[in-house]
Amino acid sequence: MDAQKVGLGLTVFVSISVRGHSKDWADQFTKVIRGLPQVQSAYHTLGHQDYLIKARVRDVQAYDDLYQRLISHIELADVSASLAI
Repeated sequence: MDAQKVGLGLTVFVSISVRGHSKDWADQFTKVIRGLPQVQSAYHTLGHQDYLIKARVRDVQAYDDLYQRLISHIELADVSASLAI
């Protein structure tokens, strides 16, 4: 797939930290992430962040829409994003 041709020209890496690590939280996180078509992959990581998500979106506004959906469905301690250039 040519992401530019389908209007998904921006790659975003979203770093997520959480407050707690319960099975219920992890199940909800998985459910929400699987329901977001922009998400290409998600990883449980070690270090300062707990999860790393790779997403493809149209533009910064589309990333903000994705961010708003994440925080409205899952309790997160911290979220930061890096844009690939």
